[in-house]
Amino acid sequence: MNEAVSATTVTTTATTAAVAAPLFGIDPLVAIGAVTGAGIFIMYEQGHSKLKSVFLFFISVACGCLCASIAADLIATLLPGKINVSHGVGAILSSAVSVRVVQKVIFLTESQALQNLIKGKMK
Repeated sequence: MNEAVSATTVTTTATTAAVAAPLFGIDPLVAIGAVTGAGIFIMYEQGHSKLKSVFLFFISVACGCLCASIAADLIATLLPGKINVSHGVGAILSSAVSVRVVQKVIFLTESQALQNLIKGKMK
């Protein structure tokens, strides 16, 4: 079975993200988490060209870096007790989920489903 991305490529990308992150003022754990989450997202994203997959990967990394603290706070709120959740974990979750959520919202706005949902009509 051929892998879409080799282990060397993944390791190189994560290492590059960790090394370059301080240059952009980003926590290295957040950068590695965002790359990891984007890799998970792309791994399950099917039917796109390689160029579109690369574009979605970078969008997912950006969303992971931007939304890491929000996602970490959300996870900490949902967990019982007073558990401190790392922003790196928040980056993994937000980069893996954010693009899919945006795609779903775009789909809903293009169809009548969102208008029906806003008006309170459920099918």
